[in-house]
Amino acid sequence: MRLAVLVLAATSVAGQTTRVLHLSQDRNKYQWEELTRDLRDITEVERVSSDPTLGALSIAGSADAVAAADWMVRQLDLPPGGPFVGVHEYQLAADDAIRVLYLNHCGSMESMQFTVTAIHGLISSRHDNTYTAHTNVYNPLNAIIVRGGRLEVDLAAWLADQLDQPSGVRGPEPHESQLSDGTVARVFWLTQSQTPQQMESILIAIRSIADTQKVFTVPDKRAITMRNIPERAALAAWIVSILDADGPQHETRYRFVLPNDPDDTVRVFYLAKSLTDDEQTKIAQRARTSAGIGRWWLDPKLGALILRGAEAQIAAAQRELEKTKAR
Repeated sequence: MRLAVLVLAATSVAGQTTRVLHLSQDRNKYQWEELTRDLRDITEVERVSSDPTLGALSIAGSADAVAAADWMVRQLDLPPGGPFVGVHEYQLAADDAIRVLYLNHCGSMESMQFTVTAIHGLISSRHDNTYTAHTNVYNPLNAIIVRGGRLEVDLAAWLADQLDQPSGVRGPEPHESQLSDGTVARVFWLTQSQTPQQMESILIAIRSIADTQKVFTVPDKRAITMRNIPERAALAAWIVSILDADGPQHETRYRFVLPNDPDDTVRVFYLAKSLTDDEQTKIAQRARTSAGIGRWWLDPKLGALILRGAEAQIAAAQRELEKTKAR
């Protein structure tokens, strides 16, 4: 159906435009509220009110904000299932755009929330209590609405393309995106049957060992997303390859040296399986304390201990661990 647009007043107040939009799709109370909230958050119109009995929205604000809201309503006033062909993007300024991304393979609100969190977390930074990009959801269409600069909008679209896959299917190659600010976005597709708790443990390892705050799990996709400078992304990839493996790997894979600092070494050790969780923790604490190592991670269920420090510190920790037959 076509969307009917009626302009009630172009300049009711100096610099302000008011417009009434008549929508074609039926909505319940909560969907009307979601639509009006999305319009306020993304387009920054000054006022949005709805009249569900008439199927109408009244929007007021600057001419640019009202025009953006008009466009956005057209993208969201569609029947479930589309059609959603083409790129749905609205350019507000040279480096300010709105993009609507329609997902086809988010089977639950929880799945949608994990995907949105991963996208928002990777594209946005917080400065002066405001975010560099905005991300909202319109659940009736499984749509994610993003507003940001060119880098943020394109990264959101790439991430959505990676994550919007049927169960058991990976996103298209490559699973890495080089960004104009010098950072790298990565999606790691786990090969083992990792539980949400195990995925969270891998996330903590990446966060603490690879100095990466922008890292998120998408459990139903068995995916981990991250963004950092290339050498930290490479370290994160190494951590995933070690922890998402069917048991300990060849000894030569247990060591990673950061390329810009040959004295900054990461090493994984596997503790004896006969040890209890408490015993493993005490051994790990003793090894890292005696060697003066500040960054470490332990997963007792895997018996895996990762240490990061200078080469001499790693060697000292290894000597301490050998006392307990670490391998």
